[in-house]
Amino acid sequence: MMLQTSITALALLLLPAANASFDLGFLRGGSTNSLDQFTCTLSGGTDQDTCDATTSEDGTKCVWCSIASFGVCVSEDIAEKIKGQIPGLECDDDNNTDDDSTATDDMAPATDDTAPNDDTVPDDYWNCLKKYADSTNCTSHGCAWCDTNGGFGICMNKDAAATASTSDWFDCKMPTLMLDQVQQIADPYDPSCIAVTLQGDESTCKATVDTDGNACEWCSIGTTELCLNEEQAALAEQVGASCNAQEINNHNFMDPYDPSCVAVTLQGDESTCKGTVDADGNSCEWCTVGSTQLCLNDEQATIAEQIGGSCDSTEKSGGILSLFF
Repeated sequence: MMLQTSITALALLLLPAANASFDLGFLRGGSTNSLDQFTCTLSGGTDQDTCDATTSEDGTKCVWCSIASFGVCVSEDIAEKIKGQIPGLECDDDNNTDDDSTATDDMAPATDDTAPNDDTVPDDYWNCLKKYADSTNCTSHGCAWCDTNGGFGICMNKDAAATASTSDWFDCKMPTLMLDQVQQIADPYDPSCIAVTLQGDESTCKATVDTDGNACEWCSIGTTELCLNEEQAALAEQVGASCNAQEINNHNFMDPYDPSCVAVTLQGDESTCKGTVDADGNSCEWCTVGSTQLCLNDEQATIAEQIGGSCDSTEKSGGILSLFF
């Protein structure tokens, strides 16, 4: 139930950008009509397959929309409103296909997916978004760097950047190399990490970065321990080595679905929010998106700021907090 509350609040995060007069009265026990429009959000679950198999209050199929690192299930009407207002938002009805869990029951069976895939996110979408924190690294690795009117930048794949460029919010610089070219010239001979093997230990290794700015990995091969970059670690694992990349990823990646902070939105105010911590023990942040105020964790606040929201973290840090770095 707490997870469902979290997703509902995240849906509220998106909607004010589409409609500044959006009615939040149902949060205080008001109009049931306002709650009806969240049938998809409340019943569609937190995954795309469940959402596409759910029917909204007017009998139409629910639509799965995603931005940054979270998705939400909404009705077709709401999807149409927010798609035109939030740059980078992708919904799985973009090609006007009726994705659902039952095969070949549409008028055009070829577009009916048992496992919806007509809007599959390209492999390089997450690679660009998570991996590169500045314009130089971003564009030199086959991605596009987009500055925003909010004073921060974000790394996207070229297709997402082309879409974002149609909005006045983004000013995008396209890649100097295509991603497939970058992958072909990845350097397994970079000595930055392996040099640490001669003079440091595991903690020193994990605090070191290679020439591309990526963290080194500590690997064990039999009785030998080595500090390697990502390409070297991949080669080492092919011959039976064990590296700590997965452990690092799990440690650094935050949970956008943690309901600890968003739950306060339904029962508390700004001071209550700031006195609450998320599942990782980090303080919650009070954010304003349009006319809506929400209590969010660090990752949710970062997403809010990317779509024009203002959070108290901005005052504390002097700028937007980076989600992945």
